[in-house]
Amino acid sequence: MSRLQAYLITYTVLALVMTIVVLPMLVSAVTPFKYRDLLTIPRDTLITIFATAKIIVLMPQLVENVKALFSKYDLDDKETDTATEVLMPLAYPFPNLGTYIILMFVPFSAWYLGRTMDLSELVTFQAAALLSSFVAPIISIPFLLDIAQLPADMMELFIVSTVYTDRVRVVLGGMHLFCLTIVAVSISKGLFKVNLPRLAQALVVSIIVILVSLLGVRAYLANSIQGNYEGDVAITHMNWMDRPIQATHYRESLPEPDASVTGEQDRMGTIQKRGRLRVGYVPDSLPFAFVNHANEVVGFDIELAHNFAKDLNVKLELIRVEKDQINKLLDSGQLDIVMSGLAQTPERMMKWRFAGSPMDLTLALLVPDHRRKEFATVADVRLIQNLTLGVGMQDSNFEDNVRRVLPDASIQSITSPRMFLRGKEPDVDAVVYSAEGGSAWTLIYPGYSVILPWPASAKRPVGYPVPNADPAWQQFVSTWVDLKKKDGTVDRLYAHWILGGGAISKEPRWSVIRDVLHWVD
Repeated sequence: MSRLQAYLITYTVLALVMTIVVLPMLVSAVTPFKYRDLLTIPRDTLITIFATAKIIVLMPQLVENVKALFSKYDLDDKETDTATEVLMPLAYPFPNLGTYIILMFVPFSAWYLGRTMDLSELVTFQAAALLSSFVAPIISIPFLLDIAQLPADMMELFIVSTVYTDRVRVVLGGMHLFCLTIVAVSISKGLFKVNLPRLAQALVVSIIVILVSLLGVRAYLANSIQGNYEGDVAITHMNWMDRPIQATHYRESLPEPDASVTGEQDRMGTIQKRGRLRVGYVPDSLPFAFVNHANEVVGFDIELAHNFAKDLNVKLELIRVEKDQINKLLDSGQLDIVMSGLAQTPERMMKWRFAGSPMDLTLALLVPDHRRKEFATVADVRLIQNLTLGVGMQDSNFEDNVRRVLPDASIQSITSPRMFLRGKEPDVDAVVYSAEGGSAWTLIYPGYSVILPWPASAKRPVGYPVPNADPAWQQFVSTWVDLKKKDGTVDRLYAHWILGGGAISKEPRWSVIRDVLHWVD
C-alpha cells in the first residue's frame, strides 16, 4: 500500500500539468482567447467538480463558463449560446483525458510486480487503452490487465485508489470538456485559426513541462519508494507462531539408522530412549514445510511437529526427504513420522500407513492469471483445445480423477509446480494442486491464480506417514492430532500458516515503558 503513492503522485502530476498547462496553452494557440482567461474563468467550477467528484452535476456551470469566455471577448450571441448548450452534452459521453490517463494504472501494475513492459506490449496497451477509454475505468482496467497478462488481484488496489483518483480524474475531464467545447464552437463561428509559431511554442512548452514534471516525480520515487513486488517476501518472512524447541536439521544428509528398530517394535519407547523425535518433510511443500528468509524450516506441519516433540518432552530432528525414500527411512528408524502436507489417497494408503488428519486439502488448479476465465468451470475447461494438465502430487489417483472429469486432457506428471510457475513448462496449461498450497505459491508467483472449476467438495485429507509395523504408534499419533484439533492448536496454526495471518507482521503498540524508558524489549 505504501508503494501505491507512486501511482497516485504520478497521476496527480500528469493531471495537473494537463489541466493547468497543456490544454489551456493549446487552445489559446488556435483561438483568440488568452491562456489566463482559459484557466481563471472555469476555476471555481473545477474546484467544485473536485469536491463533488461529478462532472455532470456541474455541466450547466461549465456551459455558463464557456458563454462567459465568449462574452468577455464580445463574441457572444444567440448562435454561440445555442451551440454551447448542444455541443457540451454531446461531447460528454466521449472519452476524456482524465479517463485515458488513469489507465496508466496498468503499466504501474507491471512496475509494482517488478516487471517491465517491452515496446510491443506498450503499443498493444496504448491501442487497447484508446478503445477502452470509452467505458468506465472500473470496466476497462480488468480488460487491460488481462491483455497485459498481469494479475487480476491488482484490480483491488485500483479500487482503493479511486477514492482519490476519481476526484482528480473528473477535474481533468471537466477541463477537457470545457476546452473541447470552446474549440468546437470556435470552428463553427470561424474563429479557429492555426497560428503555427504560437502552436509550436505551446507544444514545446507543454512537452518541457511534462518531461520536467515526470523526471522530478521519478527522482523522488527513486529515492523514497522501492518498486519490487514483495508478496514473495511476505511468505518467506513468515515466522513461528510460538517459540520452537531445539531442533537438529538434516538437509543434505540423513541421521544414522536406529539399530533398536527391527520388526515389531515400540516406536514410542524408542523415541523416549533416544530422546529425539525424527520428523521428515518433503521439499517444496508450501505452506506446510519450507525454508524462510532466516534459513529456518518452518510451516504448518513443522510447527505442529515442534508441538509434538514438546508434548513428548524430547528434542526434535527435522530431516529433508524425497517421497520415494519414506518407507525405507521409516523402517530403518531414521524417521519416526513424515509431516509435510501429504494428501491421503488409495494408492498412498497401500504404500504408507497414515496417522492423524489435521485438515483437508481442496483440489484446485494453478493457472496463469490472464487465463483464469478459461478455467472458471469444468464446462469452460472442456472447451480448451489440446489441454495439458500437470499433476504435481505424484499419485495416479489424482491423474485418474482428472481423467474422469476431463477425459480429453493430456496429463503430465511433474515433481513440483515451481518450474511451471517459472514459465519453464510451456506445454502445460495448468497444474492440479491443492488450493491451500497453491495460494502460498501464488504469493511468490503473483502472475498465477488458484481456480476451483469443480465443486469445493473435491477434498483429500492430509495424513502423516508412520512405520507400518507399529499400529500402537499410529494410534498414538492419531489421538494426539485429535487432541490438538480440540484444544484449538490446529485452528491457530491454520489461521497463521494457511490463511496467511503469519504474513502480516504485528508491531507492538507504542509505550513509554518500552520505547522511552527501555525497561523491556
